[in-house]
Amino acid sequence: MRVYRLVLSGRGPELRSNPAATSSPDVEADIPSLSEGEGEPIAPASDPQAVEIEFWDSIKNSVLANEYEAYLERYPEGSFVTLARVRLDAIKQDAVSMRDPHDREIELSFWESVRASDNPALIQAYLEKYPNGEFSILAEIRLSELTLDNGQVGVVTAR
Repeated sequence: MRVYRLVLSGRGPELRSNPAATSSPDVEADIPSLSEGEGEPIAPASDPQAVEIEFWDSIKNSVLANEYEAYLERYPEGSFVTLARVRLDAIKQDAVSMRDPHDREIELSFWESVRASDNPALIQAYLEKYPNGEFSILAEIRLSELTLDNGQVGVVTAR
């Protein structure tokens, strides 16, 4: 780790006016200023593997295909390529299982609020909102039970 001190014109004014702020010449000699070693980098270069891991950490819980595609494009031989491809395939094949957890919570709340209802209109509202939802088959069964109980002929589309 290198520590640098910027010296614009001789000693800085804070060092001249505050004798307690000055350090011993031996300590100052160990701390290079920015003007010393013109060809040296100011900060050490980033570790490429650390950058890749940080990138992966930022997308590892994502449900967006384009984020995994960006990882694969940037790191075609990266440490997480296999996992990125598996998740990308899962997103493309089954959008329901990889959807936003917040959206799932909303659907679950909706279903919980109507599942025990005796009102077929509420069950139908769930089916209209989530025709391919996680509970759509249960909703269709419940709707057919309610319509048969009321003496109506239940028309439920089979999946």
